[in-house]
Amino acid sequence: MSAPPPCPATMRAALPAWSDPEFESYASRHYPAYWLKVDLDRQVEHAKLFHAMRAQVRSLTTEVSTDAKHGVTELTVIAPDHPRLLSVIAGACASAGANIVEAHIFTTTDGFALDSIFISRAFPEDSDEIRRGRRIAETVEKALRGEVRLRDIIQDRRKREARAKTFDVEPEVEIDNTLSSLYTVLQISALDRLGLLYEVTTLLSRLNLNIGSAHIVTFGEKAVDAFYVTDLTGAKITSPARQAGLKRQVLAVLQGE
Repeated sequence: MSAPPPCPATMRAALPAWSDPEFESYASRHYPAYWLKVDLDRQVEHAKLFHAMRAQVRSLTTEVSTDAKHGVTELTVIAPDHPRLLSVIAGACASAGANIVEAHIFTTTDGFALDSIFISRAFPEDSDEIRRGRRIAETVEKALRGEVRLRDIIQDRRKREARAKTFDVEPEVEIDNTLSSLYTVLQISALDRLGLLYEVTTLLSRLNLNIGSAHIVTFGEKAVDAFYVTDLTGAKITSPARQAGLKRQVLAVLQGE
């Protein structure tokens, strides 16, 4: 039998230096899904990041850590929430040739996004992997400040790394309103390529869709991703015409058009 998920009370004991009012104020920033889905160690690290941001009067922070057991590097980004944030993070990863294998996306009650992005490890040594992760984090911060153009960087990298894929995957797009009570679920399956996630998330933001959650999975050269989205009013995408248009435009991206 698995252990129960961590909860605010459990994390309270892990932050003994915090006052009760300070902890209660912080805990109220997260929705119930956060406490259910995030393990205790990460909850504590996130709390420390938010605390440091407040002390330094910052609205953006990034953190990089390695997970040798699962062979991934975790990039954590805390920033004001906006539709293009995941697209920017995905673009920064693509610009470095980093393969995203999973993404955990949360929003807070006071308008921040807390995104944890897991990328495939590229170096055996932690020190090398941390440096790589920090370069990606710096690119995220520069892109959010408008100091770099991710599309240009990705296109240049594609030209350098162009190679034939070993097999074809017919792209598929499904739109489902029954899997979630709050979100429309957009499910895609396609041949993975450099910048694919960036292109899809850029399209979604251009179509004025908010991404509440994303499940990113790669099987060899196949990407199977699910995006939980709403329109700008927080409603599901129920119009048949809008669903058809969304499906058509996402398919065009998956086909490289």
